[in-house]
Amino acid sequence: MLLHDKLPKDVVDKIIADMRDPDGRHEKNGGQNLIWTAQQLVWRGVILNDMADITRGMKVIEGEVAIKTDRRDRGIKPDMAWHDHGPQLYNGAYGLAAAGDLSTWGFMTAGLSFGFAPENLDLLESYLLDGTGWMVYTDKIDPSAMGRILANEGRNRVTAVPKSAGGSGNLRYIDAVEYLATLKRPRSGEAAALAAQIRGTGGSFVTGNKDFFYSEFMIHRRENYYVSVKAASSRVSTQETGNNQNTRGRYLSYGAQYILTQGDEYLDIFTKGWDWARVPGVTAFGNPTKEMLKPESWGGTVDSEFVGGASDGTYGAFGMDLLLKQGTSKELRKTPPLTGKKSWFFFDREFVALGAGITSDADDAIVTTVNQTFQRGDITMQDAQGAAKKIPAGDTAIPNCRWIHQRDIGYIFPGQQAVAVSSDEGIFTAVIEHGTKPSDASYAYIVVPNADAQATRSYAEKPPVEILANTPQLQAVRQTETGVTQAVFYEPGRLEIEQGHALTADQPCVIVYVEGKHVAAANPLGRAIDLKVTLERKGAGSLAIDFAGLGLESQTRPLNGN
Repeated sequence: MLLHDKLPKDVVDKIIADMRDPDGRHEKNGGQNLIWTAQQLVWRGVILNDMADITRGMKVIEGEVAIKTDRRDRGIKPDMAWHDHGPQLYNGAYGLAAAGDLSTWGFMTAGLSFGFAPENLDLLESYLLDGTGWMVYTDKIDPSAMGRILANEGRNRVTAVPKSAGGSGNLRYIDAVEYLATLKRPRSGEAAALAAQIRGTGGSFVTGNKDFFYSEFMIHRRENYYVSVKAASSRVSTQETGNNQNTRGRYLSYGAQYILTQGDEYLDIFTKGWDWARVPGVTAFGNPTKEMLKPESWGGTVDSEFVGGASDGTYGAFGMDLLLKQGTSKELRKTPPLTGKKSWFFFDREFVALGAGITSDADDAIVTTVNQTFQRGDITMQDAQGAAKKIPAGDTAIPNCRWIHQRDIGYIFPGQQAVAVSSDEGIFTAVIEHGTKPSDASYAYIVVPNADAQATRSYAEKPPVEILANTPQLQAVRQTETGVTQAVFYEPGRLEIEQGHALTADQPCVIVYVEGKHVAAANPLGRAIDLKVTLERKGAGSLAIDFAGLGLESQTRPLNGN
């Protein structure tokens, strides 16, 4: 573009001929593909000194800085997630490219006649920080946000140049954040903190809990750890396969759970011995064929309707109705599915994962993977005999496991469960075994990040969490140190927290209750309901709490000192 007036006319004509207008398909679908094609209009306008092309191209690009509520539309969603190829979370691929391209054109043309409107710059700022920023820990973006390219080496570093945008000259995500930090914008200070986190010169730029309610995705962050859980539903698509990418990642969409403390726990692990049948957090068939592991081409929704969470911004709970068919082919869809209820409860020091009603008629062992991650240092465990010992390389079965420690994370198994541990080629895997054709099986595990083996043992001896319920109707946990109770009601019911202290919900919902402060709730079924929660407190009577028009997005009601 800088040399166009020095180049032969036939060369310039050929370049311009390749700079096509956005076609009808891209204009209809929107998203990053439309941004890429619209940029050609702007570049063509610069070369030809044609303000009409520049203005039109900028208007099309700016049109993608908008909240899109139609689940079929690509782009920014109400929860600040980026969806592409249908209702599919994609902040880590198309969304990263969009962050860079939109920032290039938005921030750098601010104040010009064809620049973005002020309210659109505000939304872009929010997308960078409240959307993608939450998904970035150290300089890595969550694998659940990467779509089909999660196995492409180096691509989850946000300092990397997106391959598809290579040579465009536009900003990378880190460039966009750092540029925002230099501007006199309301949130430039937050951008500076995020940039410092990414560059390794500062700590976590944000802490708390965020439910990406339009994406069936929850993130829980503290200063020194990050956890996420991701699922598909009847509203949100699975993590796709396409262009010969992610050909075995079907289980990624059924409760994938990633735990990070250092940030490198899963860096390029998907090309270095990863077992696609052992996705962290997922309950699945233990010995699937290659065909069973193949995802839906270009993604697709699943039959589970009750999927989602509730968050008060500090704590959160996530529940899902598991319905895992044996595969996506016509034949495998007819085979017996795996069903159950799964939930996660996020607190300050720990999180708790529960499973109930796990049932399968398939001739295959069913397992719940607690984690699969790079091994660093020894693996230590304690069984029912009470002696802590190191686990050797290879496969180890622990029939009555109390706890396991690996690197800087402790895993506690209330009730001493059957756990299998693998230490192979630098990868640590721990699974809970449910056996073949389980009926109404259950599990429970507690994860304590940033704990050494001794701290894990001490925690296991007196855990400050109580599992109040773990049934197909109700799953609930209370953290006794903070007075936080969280519950997933799959049907209307009553939860007794302690004698004279209870919660009742008159409809299915997820609840986060902080004693003496507030109650947060959401409806993972997605339909707007009028929920009534009744809080019973010993010596203080009952308190009715109404949540009018409650949907996927959490609502919080203060207790007002009552």
